[in-house]
Amino acid sequence: MRVNTILPGHIATSMHAKVEGARDTRLYSRLAPGRGGTPEEVARLALFLASDASSYLTGTDITVDGGLTAALPSLKQG
Repeated sequence: MRVNTILPGHIATSMHAKVEGARDTRLYSRLAPGRGGTPEEVARLALFLASDASSYLTGTDITVDGGLTAALPSLKQG
C-alpha cells in the first residue's frame, strides 16, 4: 500500500480569485513561476501518484505551491 499526500497552495480557481484578488499578483511576482497553480497541474500530480511510475514513492507529502513554502523566509524579510 502506498500513502502520499498532495498539499496544494494557491491554485487559480474562480473561487480563489473572488477571495484573493490583487494580493495574488504581488505574491506570485516573487515566485519562480510568477503565477498561481492550475487545477490541471494538481490533477497531473494525482495521476502520476496513481500510476505505476510512482510505485516506489510512499509516505511523503508533496507541496504544490510554486515554491511559496521554500520562499517564505525571504518573503518575510523583504
